[in-house]
Amino acid sequence: MILQYKNRCLQHGGNISFIVTGTAFPTGTISLIASKAFTITVYHNDGTVPITYNSVSNAIYLYPVGNTSIDATIGRFGGKTFADGNKTDRIITITCSDWNAITSLGLSGQQFSKTQVLGVPFRLMRNLAGFSAINGLASGTIYQHISELDQALFTLPKLRTLQLGGISFEPTSRYYGYMQPQMLNPQLTNLAIGGPGFTGKTFGASNLTAINGTSMPNLITFGFNAGMISGDDNGFGEGPFPMEWTTLSKLASFNCNATQWTKLPDRLNDLSPTVISLGITYCANLKAWATDLSNLPNLATLILNGCTAFPTTLPSYIGNLTKLKTLNYNGVFPLTRTAGTVDELIQSWYEYVVNNVSLTDSNTVPFRGMKFDLRALDVVNNPNSVQIPEGTYQASTGFVQGSNNGTPTSSLERLYVLEKNYGHTWSYRTQ
Repeated sequence: MILQYKNRCLQHGGNISFIVTGTAFPTGTISLIASKAFTITVYHNDGTVPITYNSVSNAIYLYPVGNTSIDATIGRFGGKTFADGNKTDRIITITCSDWNAITSLGLSGQQFSKTQVLGVPFRLMRNLAGFSAINGLASGTIYQHISELDQALFTLPKLRTLQLGGISFEPTSRYYGYMQPQMLNPQLTNLAIGGPGFTGKTFGASNLTAINGTSMPNLITFGFNAGMISGDDNGFGEGPFPMEWTTLSKLASFNCNATQWTKLPDRLNDLSPTVISLGITYCANLKAWATDLSNLPNLATLILNGCTAFPTTLPSYIGNLTKLKTLNYNGVFPLTRTAGTVDELIQSWYEYVVNNVSLTDSNTVPFRGMKFDLRALDVVNNPNSVQIPEGTYQASTGFVQGSNNGTPTSSLERLYVLEKNYGHTWSYRTQ
């Protein structure tokens, strides 16, 4: 039974229940991880007997019919095609042998047929450490039906990870484009939030400025999916990068997705020096580095995936980022970008490394042993959507491993030098 007051869910019944559409269940992925062996039983309401799934290594992953990840021997089960076709407003019920054993729950991509409270009995999951629906419950109006959640989620004693995003919530929901105060759980170490409800709002209007070192003192990983938010770092649209976020003193990983920023915000340089990973992704208008990032001395990973206008030159302060080892440029050099820009990037890194780094030191030395990824965003289904570095992968004239770089004249000859003499690993399209 669902208990509500003024159309708000106070607590949910003892099972997961969804009102769905489609010809099969699930349409997305459901994952459950527990502290011990458990079973779930899915009632499809199609006139057939329910299906029980037994955990493998204390986990159950339920995938759509035909998904390539299905492998029952490792707990990755396929869903079911309904015996009676596409029935409107079908109620799916999932029972569990022990909700209290569940430590992690993930939901994504499920098609709902009408507005509903998210039917998950969080109050029974007293050991739940993580809940993730960061991809929304997928995309498109057929998914945008969640009006409310079981409020017990926000006060679970062991909750450390909360990921809510995508376009799960209907536009009239209080969660649509607004960080509700009860979500500011000081125990959380991992928070991800965002979606189209934030479009055009300032960080203050969406209450994202409430995320700070006082309200969330233990936050280590923070991700913000802006959806289609407009504006720049100079006061337009969402307004300046929130100063409040610079007070997160334990922050190790910061990720921001799909803003309209035209340069890396200068205030990134004011984040906690504990930051080791920075991801600014799918920002198609991003055309410049921040003025300085030298105050991030522990930065080891920079992810720029999908930033299709990001510069190929390096900033003057790059030498101060002495722990930088991994750079992801996936999808940054699509075929639609000016031909040869991938070669310009390789040239920039080659010149910096050979002019500043020893050929003989260990790969722990700054700018040795680096890893770069220049491949497509989808290397499985669309690997040929990015540029190919020019030339032939070979030693250039005069090259001697460990003592002489020779005189490389192409991008692939430069990559040969970087990999053989400086311990780099470069992943790129080859054909």
